[in-house]
Amino acid sequence: GFNSDELTGCTPPFPYWPPETQEQLQKNLERMLTGESPPSGLPIAIMRKEGTRLTVRMYTSPLIDQHGQQTGWMTSVTDISEQTRIRQELAQAQERFITVLQALDAAVSVATPSPEQELLFANQAYKQWFGNSLADGHRALSEAARGPWSDVRDVYSPQVQRWFEVRIRTIQWVDGRAVELMVATDITQERATEQAQREQHERIQQTARLITMGEMASSLAHELNQPLTAIANYTSGAASRIRAADGRGEAVAADDLIEMLSKTAHQAERAGQVIRRIRSFVKRSDPIRKPVTAKTILADTLGLAEIDAHERGLTIAHQIVPDLPVLNVDAILIE
Repeated sequence: GFNSDELTGCTPPFPYWPPETQEQLQKNLERMLTGESPPSGLPIAIMRKEGTRLTVRMYTSPLIDQHGQQTGWMTSVTDISEQTRIRQELAQAQERFITVLQALDAAVSVATPSPEQELLFANQAYKQWFGNSLADGHRALSEAARGPWSDVRDVYSPQVQRWFEVRIRTIQWVDGRAVELMVATDITQERATEQAQREQHERIQQTARLITMGEMASSLAHELNQPLTAIANYTSGAASRIRAADGRGEAVAADDLIEMLSKTAHQAERAGQVIRRIRSFVKRSDPIRKPVTAKTILADTLGLAEIDAHERGLTIAHQIVPDLPVLNVDAILIE
């Protein structure tokens, strides 16, 4: 904005020196006159005639005549306002990004692929758990969590005795190298909560089975009383026949005793089945999966249900679709 007459022959402070930086610019001028001006130029702020500021890079060198004598100074000025603005914005963006990474609860790290041993970046959470150790943190977790980015793995770290949800991705580093980015989120508390919920659910299931057992107790007594009464009747009848035959001096027919003893054994087996089913139903244990047919599960379940049904004068009808596949389940839990 200045014309040549306004600048030619001027002495410091020059018209384009902003008032707020005149002292610093005077020192820069003194450095230049003593030959201390950097070859790469000096970035400074100057002022247009209408007062606005711009950032420039000033290059200064001695003006030498044909005899090798310095006759003055030559200076060139290049506007670097836009480059400076972009550089500052990038620096601020990087600073904000690093601030966010440092504030994350998740451990974020960048390392060269194995077998190289270089930890390129680690945020505050990573350092809190693993310090600057590549082997204890990044390597130990990443080796156990290989897979695509969407494949999230839960990995236990014995070094810090914590569970982490680990994600691994290959990215391009600033120097063009392919490196590993790892994000490991501490999920120890969540896993502990889930385990407590599972244990609570198991206790609730056990309680429910015991309550059901209590409700079935009276009916169970009646159901067991039937085979026990039949056993008593059969054995009593057999004894009566033996005594009667002995009084007559005759031998008891073997077929008669075998039939009665077979019926007695059948009733004893029936009572045993009822007890075993109830015992399996009430017993608390971890699920044990094994191949079983739907027909078997239904038959055992009806054996329990029929106790109440008989007591109420009901008949249970059932129909099973043919050719069902074999199931790999815990039959007692299904019942």
